[in-house]
Amino acid sequence: SPQGRGSKRALMRLNQTESLSQWCCFRSERQLVRLPLPWGEGWGEGAFAERSQSSRDERSLNGMGMNTCSHRRDLRADVRFAMRTRTTKGTNLVTTATQITLFRIFLIPVFVGLAIYYGQSVAAGAADERLRWWAIAVFAIASISDAVDGYIARHFNQRSRLGEILDPLADKALLFAGLITLSFTQWRQQFPLWFPLVVIFRDLAVVSGWALVGHITGGKCEIRAHWTGKTATFFLLVSILWLMLDFRIPPLIWPTAIAAVLTSVSGILYLAEAIQWMQRHQQTGVKP
Repeated sequence: SPQGRGSKRALMRLNQTESLSQWCCFRSERQLVRLPLPWGEGWGEGAFAERSQSSRDERSLNGMGMNTCSHRRDLRADVRFAMRTRTTKGTNLVTTATQITLFRIFLIPVFVGLAIYYGQSVAAGAADERLRWWAIAVFAIASISDAVDGYIARHFNQRSRLGEILDPLADKALLFAGLITLSFTQWRQQFPLWFPLVVIFRDLAVVSGWALVGHITGGKCEIRAHWTGKTATFFLLVSILWLMLDFRIPPLIWPTAIAAVLTSVSGILYLAEAIQWMQRHQQTGVKP
């Protein structure tokens, strides 16, 4: 067709003027155009973008009255779009989001050390408030970094397999470190001992339950995030900061009790979902 011949002519002119060291594929409803990607290594297997059927695309397809520079300029615009939509999953393990996660893991022992030393100063009768504020700052930075790396991973497409593993581990390690440390050190306020036990038992029960279901069904079971789990995590962080900031009104038992209830409810819902997964597998004989 005239449009097909025009597209071939445009590609021939582009091939004659460019050194094609690296390629990028673009798909549309009518054609598959291969474009040079001259920005060096690190782009994985290639960037893909769906080209919209605009008037510019129509001119690129028929090639009538179109010089090589104009055609290349249109193609460059699509390549710039591919730069914004490229994926790093499976190609670059240590992305910026993963580096932030590793930084959060590094902050955990720093926070634990500051919390222990402050508890010792309180027990000695000469509380060093600088240690308390440093511990609060480190814990706050680590908590905020969780939201930052999640935002970067989603909006800049920096999801990686390593990040998917490290991020939840870092979150749980930070929470467990805060709960256990503040339950056994001599701060002005302390968590009741049942509080960290409830949180730890809930996570162990959920992980063990889903692992058992995965073993029985022979499939890969993925724990889907539920709003109760996210809300429970939020109140756990609030409870830790409440204790460290030494708020007295309302008493510490209120945010602690709310966090414990939400943690228990979320654990029950996760286990119920695991049981439903196994029941559907037994009824249908296939993975849900």
